Amino acid sequence: MRLILHSLCTLLLSCMLLHAGLATAATTDASIEPGERLADALEKYRVAGFRLVWSSGLINDRQRVFEQPAPGLSVEAQLNALLEPHALRIRQTADGSEVWYVVRLDASVPEDAGDLLQPQEPVETTIEEILVISPRHRLVRGTATTRTLDISEIQGIPAIGRDLLRVVNTLPGQADNGFSVRQRIRGGDQDEVLYLLDGARVIEPFHLKDFLGPFSALNTNVIDTVDVYRSGFPASYGNRSSAVMEFGVAETSAAFSGMVDANLLNLAAHMQGATDNWQWLASARRGNLDTMLKLFDTDYGEPSFDDQMLRLSRDSDHGRMIFGLLNVSDEASVNNPSIGESGSSSHRNTLGWLSWQREFSRRRELNLHADFSRVDSSRGGTLDNPADAVGSLVEDRDFDVYRFGSSWRQQLASGLTLLSGFEYEHQRGTFSSRLFTTYGPLGEPIQPTAQLSRAFDASRDGEMAAVYVTAQTQIGKNLEIEFGLRYDNQDMDPIHDNRLSPRLQINYALRDDITLFANAGRYVQHQNLYELQIDDGLLELQSPQAADQYSAGFRFTPHSRLQLQLEVYHKSIDNPQTRFDNLYNRYVLLPELHSDRVQIVPESARASGVEISASGILFQDFFWRAAYVYSDVEEKLRDDWRPRPWDQHQAVSLGFDWQPGQWRFGLHSTWHTGWATTPLITEPLPPVSFYDSSRLKDFASIDVSIARIWQMQSSRLELYLDISNVSNRSNVGGFNYELDEDGDWQRDVQDLLPLVPVLGLRWEW
Repeated sequence: MRLILHSLCTLLLSCMLLHAGLATAATTDASIEPGERLADALEKYRVAGFRLVWSSGLINDRQRVFEQPAPGLSVEAQLNALLEPHALRIRQTADGSEVWYVVRLDASVPEDAGDLLQPQEPVETTIEEILVISPRHRLVRGTATTRTLDISEIQGIPAIGRDLLRVVNTLPGQADNGFSVRQRIRGGDQDEVLYLLDGARVIEPFHLKDFLGPFSALNTNVIDTVDVYRSGFPASYGNRSSAVMEFGVAETSAAFSGMVDANLLNLAAHMQGATDNWQWLASARRGNLDTMLKLFDTDYGEPSFDDQMLRLSRDSDHGRMIFGLLNVSDEASVNNPSIGESGSSSHRNTLGWLSWQREFSRRRELNLHADFSRVDSSRGGTLDNPADAVGSLVEDRDFDVYRFGSSWRQQLASGLTLLSGFEYEHQRGTFSSRLFTTYGPLGEPIQPTAQLSRAFDASRDGEMAAVYVTAQTQIGKNLEIEFGLRYDNQDMDPIHDNRLSPRLQINYALRDDITLFANAGRYVQHQNLYELQIDDGLLELQSPQAADQYSAGFRFTPHSRLQLQLEVYHKSIDNPQTRFDNLYNRYVLLPELHSDRVQIVPESARASGVEISASGILFQDFFWRAAYVYSDVEEKLRDDWRPRPWDQHQAVSLGFDWQPGQWRFGLHSTWHTGWATTPLITEPLPPVSFYDSSRLKDFASIDVSIARIWQMQSSRLELYLDISNVSNRSNVGGFNYELDEDGDWQRDVQDLLPLVPVLGLRWEW
């Protein structure tokens, strides 16, 4: 009942704000400066009243203004002067309307483009938001603490199978091991990231998630942008404490288009089109790992996965409606014969969503959203390694999540915008687990008993709700402030918890080429029902953890072809959630059966670091990027501060994307300090300082990509080769221990990914 009252109160507040707007006149500064973002320059013309439309597929975040337009030119001539260095121009629709579109130099605008894209009227000043006019009216935050990857960067950064989340893992602040695509961002654990697709929350978007999650569950070819919030994310985002990732679906104005992408790891295809005010997209992808392993006659099993997505949207003069459906499936059997381990998994994750947007005026907008997730998952397997353990595991999980939310944006006055909203969700699930394991001599000094047996069956349900409000204001031309407040409530036995989370962000333009930024906030994370650690014997939800985060830095653009950024951050985590860890080797199929499995109960945790990054254009069509990160990630165990297992003190990355003519070359190299590990324990009850007291070998990898493109009259063909770890460096992930004939322990290295070449062919029409 409390949750329903919270929701009704917020809905009433939104209705009151609907009638509270004050009239204000649009203001603009039409000056264009060399080095500023091209998208920002175009926005100034649009705000001034020029009806200009462009796609985020053509205008990306790294494009800059090369020269200020000469005085005295017409508006059309000024815009063409800005766009021509990027092989773009503006063109009016064939019907003679006062709408202009950004197109490629050799492209034209169809007669019905105005109907397809629904151009916008001149907009009044809004704070902290840059409205990129595109077919989907997408809002992209322009704050310095957000990193946006567009389709050009996604395709230009080398990654195994062009996997979407592997590309995201190249950003500074990511603790990447080169194998799993799960994110650990700025010291946070891998369950602390919120994934959103069209505003719908995607639960664990990984293929083969029960076996380390080496692939993302989203087809890269249907995603055109990824917005990554690593700190300072607004109050509208909740229940995750480290980061937010928003995926933008690619759209088209063509009546019919599509793509087929086949490589050694997966086969993907999608089709999409637009008719009048409607757009549709259908996508399917299947993994090829099982086929490849059969061809090479290996003993590693048959890992199989597939995913499908359907999406339908309709635009009107003042709003939009979107319906989507995503299905993710795994049917895998995997073996690790070197340590006598085998497992199987069946996993299906279905997500459906519906959103509706209504723009009552340039100053008032309402959004409604609902989504439903259904997850059916089972896994099992055996371990037969007498030195380590001998055992078996069978587990089943089925759960449903229903979510509904509403948000209201109101411009109260010139320079002041209010965003308010609420969220409600109901979760229910059933769980079953059967585990039996007998520990070998490796576990004798670690485990309190020689055997472990569990049999659990549980059924849970409960509710979560939140209300939030954010005020965005501009003081003068240089100072922007955003203050938000979020209230979260969890009502799931045994947790009945209420938390308040204030958040503040400040951006100050010191000069035209220097922006200072700072943010502070509290981010509360409640454990969801589907995150119950029943396989490790925890039957009840844990109390929420709260992270207080602070960061500050500056962005310097001394030249149109160069951008530098520095940011320092600190994160303090109160009541970190209990987790289970394998001390010697974390890259196993059934971690719960191994004798080095231990429970970690931190009293608190903290992370701090400095990130320095640079990017620029060295010469035409050659984009480069570099970053250096120094960080400390620790947790407090029995009054002793110890490094968290994914702590990497230093990390360096360097890469480039070069497109000479019909070729494309990409490189991404990374190095970081080896992660913490625990030496072999031979005596019972070692001191806490012994755990994670050693370091693995430093991690390093060079990934390259080469592509040849053939542009045909109505289609495009691309042959590409992606090579991960091109030097075939041995990167150590952990150690396996075996007893020799003399009873002495022998240590075998658990290597991560070796050199992996992926050859592919992509046809786009």
